[in-house]
Amino acid sequence: MMKKSFIRAGVFLLACILCFGAMTSVSAAYDDADTVTLSGSGSVSVPADTAVIRFCIETHGKRESSAKTQNDEILEEVKSYGGNLGRISEESYCSFEDPVSGKVTVSRCLSLTTEDMDSVTSLSERLIESGVTSVQGVWYSVKNMKPFEQEALRLAIQNAESKAQSLGLGLRVSEISDYGCYQRCGCFGCQEDDGMITTIECNVSVVYKRR
Repeated sequence: MMKKSFIRAGVFLLACILCFGAMTSVSAAYDDADTVTLSGSGSVSVPADTAVIRFCIETHGKRESSAKTQNDEILEEVKSYGGNLGRISEESYCSFEDPVSGKVTVSRCLSLTTEDMDSVTSLSERLIESGVTSVQGVWYSVKNMKPFEQEALRLAIQNAESKAQSLGLGLRVSEISDYGCYQRCGCFGCQEDDGMITTIECNVSVVYKRR
């Protein structure tokens, strides 16, 4: 038991030495520099107030006209209930013939934007029931990003400042040379584990001068 404790203590001490050595080498890299540019990042997760459901309708027929008629019928049904809860926009339309079967496929992809957050799950389910081929995902967002961007930007600058202080070189802010903010989204939408949440993230580059 004492041997194991001794080994753990040795590993901890080695980790501390390596960490201190890394910090010292980073600080030394800036010893002769008049300015230091450091990056920072900050994020804020907030409840979404807008959802965009993206979906596609694919139909088949001997001729394009018959495939399109089927496609239009499904779309009209979607509009009959979806149009009351949001805005439907067509994003793409194409048709192509299968060289083997000779059948024509009409593919149409659309988006339904709604602010009725309580209806998102039921809308997605009803789209499939109406004949929609696939629901590609739900993208959550907030209409007014500005206050959340400002908070995320503040956190990003704070993150860069903590890095500057850790160098121990007595640095002061000269300028923010670059920054950008965006809503973080995955390939299947902006929904996170907590539900209808969207994350606003900001990244900055801050130029510091020696005091």
